[in-house]
Amino acid sequence: KFVVMHDANLKRLAGKNLNVKDLTQDELTKITVRAGGMEAKIPSLEEWIQLSIQLNLPQLLEIKLHGGETPDLVPRLLAVLDRAGVTEHYTYHTLSREVVEELNRLRPQLVVGFIVPINFGGVPNVPADFIVIEQQSYSSRFVRQAWADGYNVIVWTVDDEQHMRDYMDAAVDGIITDQPDLAVTART
Repeated sequence: KFVVMHDANLKRLAGKNLNVKDLTQDELTKITVRAGGMEAKIPSLEEWIQLSIQLNLPQLLEIKLHGGETPDLVPRLLAVLDRAGVTEHYTYHTLSREVVEELNRLRPQLVVGFIVPINFGGVPNVPADFIVIEQQSYSSRFVRQAWADGYNVIVWTVDDEQHMRDYMDAAVDGIITDQPDLAVTART
């Protein structure tokens, strides 16, 4: 089963040195996480989907792997999303080339991105619609090459308003931020 959780370990957000992969969904959804003065229980993917539907919020779903996945991970994930009727309304991205390839094989109509956490070389050759690069890896040369290769480019995690403006002025295709209110202000 799936939960919505950023970290692979609960130490930073819940003060428990436990790996998410070692707990059941039922155990995880009873745990409270804290960050930025807020706290909440870890939601199951199903709970998260229902909340996104209620709030009419489109989702960029990152598929994070921990190394102990079963071979049917992607079909099981798609089944959860299909039951909720949101599969084709979401956008997906992952660090895993294999997940990108499997999503494309099973659902070629989905919008799927490949995350490049640190880029020392050129644009990767992966069957994705967009490339997500970390802010430190950004260069106008990389973006031009990615566009020439047919990829959109999204930069993450951009939390400074001036950097947001800089990337918007550079016409990147998107930014990922923990400060959406600043992004709205920077866009206007």
